[in-house]
Amino acid sequence: MSIPYFIADTHWGHKNICQYRPFDSPEIHNKLILDNIVYKVDKRDTLWLLGDIFFDAELAKDIMDELSYIRNIRWILGNHDGENTERQGIVSEALSRGWKVYSMFSYKGFWLSHAPIHSLELRGKPNIHGHVHDKTIPDRDYINVSCENTSYAPVSLTKIQDTLAFHREYMDKEHSVSLRSC
Repeated sequence: MSIPYFIADTHWGHKNICQYRPFDSPEIHNKLILDNIVYKVDKRDTLWLLGDIFFDAELAKDIMDELSYIRNIRWILGNHDGENTERQGIVSEALSRGWKVYSMFSYKGFWLSHAPIHSLELRGKPNIHGHVHDKTIPDRDYINVSCENTSYAPVSLTKIQDTLAFHREYMDKEHSVSLRSC
């Protein structure tokens, strides 16, 4: 059975990432996230990358090679993913490898995006997003899967649905959905 997994803001190849995240080096950061994906995501699963994925073209090719065992990779573009010619080339490389690339997507009753969608645009669907890193929107209709909120590992749709159901039953609407214990 195929399991959908979600992760955002991997920032692979971001040279200054250690200023923002608790890692001793960018290499340790990059390896941990990649190892977590390889450990959790099976070749039959779907991996959703919700923006701000690669910052370096050579590293992007290496990571794409490592993830080539996953048959279905989908990428929602983030604000950093096409901001210069090098990163536009990374998107082209992903497309040539069969990755599907979107700006936003409706999937199994959720909106998938990089940045959170305005509340007036949700139309009854919760929003799985990244972009705000360790911040959360105090509303259970927003599920932040930025690396900082998922222990730098992808989160399954089942885990998101179960967590959301718990919050809908036991928490008021203005309470953030926390995935940190995934």
